[in-house]
Amino acid sequence: MTNRILYSCVLLLCVLTACDTATTADLPTRAQMPTEASVDGQAQQVTVAPPSELEAVGLLDYWVTESSLLSPSKQRDIWQFVGTRGDVITLRVIGYNIEPIMTLQDPNSTIVTEGSDIEIELAQDGTYTVEVTLGTSGDGSYDIGLGYADRPNPNSYTPTPRPQLVGVPTPTPAYQDLGTFVGGLQEDIPTGSILSENVAQHVYTFEGTVGEIINISMERISGDVDPFLTIFSPSGDVLAMDDNTGATRNAELRNIKLLEEGLYSVQAIGADNTLGTYSLILSRGGIPLPTEAPLNPEATATRIPLIPTLAPALNGNRLQNNSPVLGRLDAGDYAQFSIYAVAGEIFTIGTKPVGENGLRAQIEMYSPEGDLVLFTNASESGTDGSTLIPAVIAPVTGAYIILLNGENNTGGDYVLSYGIGYTNEIIVRGSPPPNTRAEGNLPRGGVLDEWHVNLNQGDVINIAVSNSSGDFDPYVEILTWDGQLLAGDNDSGGDTTALIQSVEIPTTDTYRIHIRDATPQQNIGQYTLIWRYINTAPSPTPIPPFSTLMSLDDVLEADNYQFYVFYGLAGQKVRIRVEPKPGEQLDPVAVLLDPSGNQIAQADDSNGTLNPIIEVILEQDGPYTVRVNGYLSGGMFDLFVEQLF
Repeated sequence: MTNRILYSCVLLLCVLTACDTATTADLPTRAQMPTEASVDGQAQQVTVAPPSELEAVGLLDYWVTESSLLSPSKQRDIWQFVGTRGDVITLRVIGYNIEPIMTLQDPNSTIVTEGSDIEIELAQDGTYTVEVTLGTSGDGSYDIGLGYADRPNPNSYTPTPRPQLVGVPTPTPAYQDLGTFVGGLQEDIPTGSILSENVAQHVYTFEGTVGEIINISMERISGDVDPFLTIFSPSGDVLAMDDNTGATRNAELRNIKLLEEGLYSVQAIGADNTLGTYSLILSRGGIPLPTEAPLNPEATATRIPLIPTLAPALNGNRLQNNSPVLGRLDAGDYAQFSIYAVAGEIFTIGTKPVGENGLRAQIEMYSPEGDLVLFTNASESGTDGSTLIPAVIAPVTGAYIILLNGENNTGGDYVLSYGIGYTNEIIVRGSPPPNTRAEGNLPRGGVLDEWHVNLNQGDVINIAVSNSSGDFDPYVEILTWDGQLLAGDNDSGGDTTALIQSVEIPTTDTYRIHIRDATPQQNIGQYTLIWRYINTAPSPTPIPPFSTLMSLDDVLEADNYQFYVFYGLAGQKVRIRVEPKPGEQLDPVAVLLDPSGNQIAQADDSNGTLNPIIEVILEQDGPYTVRVNGYLSGGMFDLFVEQLF
């Protein structure tokens, strides 16, 4: 870290010195790329386009790797670094799912060379510019590294650099089959990347010492990725794994005690080959485990509401379903985004101002062929400053371009969101008790209200939603926590009253009630929600308070054994449960192995069911293994490892 700070300071001093001693050079101007970089050894006066007002210019530091994204709607990045005459430098770029190309430009705005792997002696002092462009179509990320070819890397104490890219450390060769190396984990500093079809397994590393306790969490940011984490010791052994312990199916490894000193590896993937963007964070030191209350018929909240994360609105990025972004438009400015839609698909796009500002946004949408499909502004959409394009039916399959600017030269902060279907914004309202009138309000077009109710397997309920004011025509749905639709209705209650007359609950869990306007216009208004029990299920046997150590779901083939590792501490009382998914014919068997591989407990049929439950007090610290197989059967299942209190 000391070397990193020293080199950053030296680089900053070089930039300031260059600014003081050099004449004020114009930014590069646009011209065609040359077929050859020089004639008779003389550089040609060919230049690249300057950064637009919406493009940021990144700073490259020697021996430091930077990362970015490219897509059809954002096809280039501009980077700069300070060079000294006579220095022999290297520039290397590696793309993930794309083929990026670099163009190097000297301080006189002359293109010197291009390629994905550059080694060159600098001809003069000053600020050099590197343009990275999208060589092939597609979305993806890339790493770019700057270094010297004639001197050693001062960070040589870090893990061995990846040979394809200067400044990018890699895990030791023994871990190369775990996936594509992304970078090192720094304490309490979030990092992350994109899992794509070409790069679906990522690897990170960190240094650990004997007796140290670490925690790692992986959170979905966008896409369909279902985070799954595995940590490996320096000797290559699995210490622990997790799929669903965190909120909203995020992965968390908690209170992992390190048993040896060295370089640990962390594998980050999407369960069931799911893809998307995620964030990862490492913390050190023990953390208190959250305690879950015993189950009871009037169960309190068992799930944490899924509230969309407000990611930054990066110009040129692709919008994801129900993933709002936060940005700012200055007066006269504009921003560009894209969405991908299949022909015939219905989607909704909307933006709203944030705080007290004068922004009144207008939206233009262009088809994949470049034709203007729709245009609207805040004046046409409503009176609260929001702008909405509701219920668009995609005419063709492809990427649609969204241009956003301020109506009448207005500006300010905004939230932009896109959703598949009739709505683009979810508002979580709460958990209404049964037989009680709950009042709700749709303040803007495109809003979907979400309520939560906790129900037991075998409960039968009904739900009614009626209009209280406005042109609102209620539509109501009840869904599982994972989004599977159980029932929906528009007008079965008479007039515009939506009524789900009867729905039986398949499993004990928290369920979502969604309410929106039934019309494509997405009218606003107030409503009343009430739900009642038609029949209540028998009270389940109370479960003592517990904290989840590992939670995952998987598929078991008949006649196969599968192994899952969690980290246990001496004196912990743990319970292990294996439960088939609803409708599966799996008859599971579970065995617990200690850190030395010895069998210490097993179970087959427990509590009058075919499901195994193991309860045991652990005798030592270390990685324990749960072996699961099916008795003459296979199927999907959930595995839970819990600490009992």
